Amino acid sequence: MWRFLLVISVALVLLLCLSMAGTMALGETLPVNEITFVGRRDARVDVYSIDLRTRLLRNITNDDAVQAALAWSRDGQQLAVVAYQENVAQLYVLDPDGRNKRQLTFSPHGIYDPAWSPDGQRIAYVQHAAANLTENNLYVVEPATREVTPLAVEGGVDEFAPTWSLDGRYIAYFTRTSEITGVVLANADGSNPRIVVRRPCFIWLTWDRDNKLLYCSLRNVLMRFDPSTDTDEVYYEEEFEPLAWSPVRDRILVRQWTENESYAIFEYANRTTHRVNFGGGVHTWSPDGQHIAYSDLRSTNITSGNTLTLQTDSYVFIAPVDGSGREERLLDFPAWNPQWRPVPAR
Repeated sequence: MWRFLLVISVALVLLLCLSMAGTMALGETLPVNEITFVGRRDARVDVYSIDLRTRLLRNITNDDAVQAALAWSRDGQQLAVVAYQENVAQLYVLDPDGRNKRQLTFSPHGIYDPAWSPDGQRIAYVQHAAANLTENNLYVVEPATREVTPLAVEGGVDEFAPTWSLDGRYIAYFTRTSEITGVVLANADGSNPRIVVRRPCFIWLTWDRDNKLLYCSLRNVLMRFDPSTDTDEVYYEEEFEPLAWSPVRDRILVRQWTENESYAIFEYANRTTHRVNFGGGVHTWSPDGQHIAYSDLRSTNITSGNTLTLQTDSYVFIAPVDGSGREERLLDFPAWNPQWRPVPAR
């Protein structure tokens, strides 16, 4: 009899689990499902996070600086923030809950575009070389020691868009010389920098999971460079603008340049696209690859007495990648630059 009751109990538990799985909401399937973003609330611009399982909203920075950009380390345990103090942008690092905030740069003219190394030990960033902001140089800082290393190519007057290979061996970035814009490849420590692509390039530079370098030409043709052979190839000839990798780098969200601007998912291995409906500027994939968060401009009617005013602001939205559901606006106040917190490797 007890064996029969045990079987019935196990069956009931399985049915309950299956029922709960069928009704799981966004955020309940991941150990970490948190989106950080820059938001404007009560005349302040701060970095916020929202837990999609509980909808708990937190102000991470909560200070007088004006927050501009943010970037997670790959393990999701450190957050880099670019914030303006006295109209100059500096780089800070803090814990996910906002504690242990450290200023890493003290640039007289400001910095932008932080990029974490895969091991979380270094951050590459672009520093303005002069007050006119027309010349920019690349640096690497170690958060643990605040030691800064400059990266430079002879003849370069502008360096930007740093990106690390996934295996941590290389760092690549764009450089603009007196003759042309090209791609520089250097060892991870900054040694042996060399221009490996000498042709006009579009501002998109990244690595695939085989540690091959991707960039776009001015015609928005996707090119792929192999550091092991120092050769590049045309990878995809249709015109589009790549926007964001999926977490495992098998898909890319792209903006297609057709008669009407549209978005599509580019399947990287088989080089095909299918159209999806997204709006916005900055896009970020959920860690499970099922949703995309993005910021988009929307207009609302504001009534004050007898006056009706059309006000346009940026808001953060979430939508399923496969187009199976409608977009959801996360917040009731203006926000932009969403970044999904990575899930720590197990």
